[in-house]
Amino acid sequence: MARKNLAHIQIDIPQELHQFLLGVAEARGEPIRDILVELIQEEYDLQSHVPNEETRRAIDEVDRGINTTRCRDVEEFIRYMNE
Repeated sequence: MARKNLAHIQIDIPQELHQFLLGVAEARGEPIRDILVELIQEEYDLQSHVPNEETRRAIDEVDRGINTTRCRDVEEFIRYMNE
């Protein structure tokens, strides 16, 4: 997959921080790059197409049918929301 508009950077960080990032990346199932990009975007309030952790969890729950309600139409949805 070709990535457009990307720049390559290299930084030296303490070994302990690197090990921590590796653990976070493994736990989240994401590359360190994605975690760092997300942190930078959140810290500087940059627009991002990458959903944050809360949004990712919500999307995953909906995909698995957890905490969801199906409505036949808008009227049923409105009735459900007013309960």
